[in-house]
Amino acid sequence: AALASAKAGDLAQAARDLKTYVEPTLQVKNDATLWSTYNLQIARLLYQAGSMEGAAQFYQKIPRGSPDYLIAQEELAWVWLRTGTTDRLRGSLATLASEIFADRFQPEVYLVRSISNLKFCYYSDVEKDFANFTKKNQTFAKEIDGALAKSEAPIPHRISPYAVWAKEALAAR
Repeated sequence: AALASAKAGDLAQAARDLKTYVEPTLQVKNDATLWSTYNLQIARLLYQAGSMEGAAQFYQKIPRGSPDYLIAQEELAWVWLRTGTTDRLRGSLATLASEIFADRFQPEVYLVRSISNLKFCYYSDVEKDFANFTKKNQTFAKEIDGALAKSEAPIPHRISPYAVWAKEALAAR
């Protein structure tokens, strides 16, 4: 129901559907990873609806140990960019672009940083961001090309909790 509402452009109804149908299950399961995924979905709906403050609140609910944490931080950078929250934006981009995350596919970091650099007239840094984007993502681009060439889709690194719930519900029937 939530997906159908979101596809129809009724983001408020999609959020109500999630609250009605998903939250009760989350409260019963009391699983931090599931709550993180849920908060990420709500944050995304709020972002799409233009509620940057609401989106920021839900992105920030995702704890550091969650598999969704870095994804949420990348998406939160867009919120900081759109709201002009420069100090938070620049700080989070510095962290996300650090070498500690060199093995992660996170192309948006370079895009958001280049837009931010452009806004501040740091033109040479914009060029560096695009060069770094190309350099850092060559391996990932090859992996994506390889996956597209296969007849079967590769198994994802992480299975969606919603897919797990669907399988559990079907097995219980």
